[in-house]
Amino acid sequence: MAKLNGVFVSEDGSKILVGGVEYALTGDDAKAGDIVKVTDIVVPSYVESGAFYLVDELDSCDDPQITDEDGDEYDLSGDEYKVYTKVIVESGDIVTVDGMKYRKVDRPHKVGDYVLMLTDDEDLEKGQVYEIAQIDSDGDGVFEDEAGDDRYFTTNNSQRQLVELVAESTPAPKVERFKVGEYARVLTDNQDLDVGSIVKITRDDEDGRPFRCELLDGSNFDFYRQDELERIPSEELQFAKFGRKLNEFKVGDFVKFNEHDSINGLNEYDGIFTKIDKITGDLALLVKPQFVMSDYGTYTSFKHIELIAPVESLQIAS
Repeated sequence: MAKLNGVFVSEDGSKILVGGVEYALTGDDAKAGDIVKVTDIVVPSYVESGAFYLVDELDSCDDPQITDEDGDEYDLSGDEYKVYTKVIVESGDIVTVDGMKYRKVDRPHKVGDYVLMLTDDEDLEKGQVYEIAQIDSDGDGVFEDEAGDDRYFTTNNSQRQLVELVAESTPAPKVERFKVGEYARVLTDNQDLDVGSIVKITRDDEDGRPFRCELLDGSNFDFYRQDELERIPSEELQFAKFGRKLNEFKVGDFVKFNEHDSINGLNEYDGIFTKIDKITGDLALLVKPQFVMSDYGTYTSFKHIELIAPVESLQIAS
């Protein structure tokens, strides 16, 4: 992402707070997940001096890569910056990571325990926790690193600490990775597509900005990260495919009637297909087919109809 907004800085500049997570100034080299403050006075126009940026990844030379103000990858090699790393909050045997509480334990490990990294290691981030998914034939705990490779826990040492999730702590739900063919809404204006654009994911390159996202009409595309997109609910996608907002019905639309929770002339015909004859507020007057004998009216709330085909497509077809 481009520069971070809403960064709270301590008076002496030694600590910052971003999204409720505390980071501390460090003399260590930057790593993925750290935050850097660009201190170089002379920087390109698409990087802001004095601003804070998230380190997306390190390149083959271990130089930090950030996303600049144009939404492109920018190499900080040769630039001056300060590095802030995530703080592990400890209270006795309790550590807090990303708002979740874990208890340090000294016992045999089991599936469901976590490994807390006390130092950085290849594809393992200091201060991060990794869940033990299985126990191998040697009795070692197996967990995945940031690259998705298997790593192993044997016993507590200066690099790794076994922890368990505190019972009253509720883990944040894991976000399922987007799949090719899914639809999403763009959340950032750092790339070519407008915020709010509905896109189809056409490719996953499995790199720093992996998802190739294409507008529904195919007129433009760009690449995004998981956190720059949100899934589109199926009911909203139904409208988006037709260039409509959610529940944007029009007279002449072809719709499916779903049984109404109050008196309606079509209640005996749940699932029937018909057209919208008139719209009043959030109610649609549905055309009553000739075989429907009910004397009741057919004004139906939007939540009880499903868009099948917009009037525009029906006009083209005819």
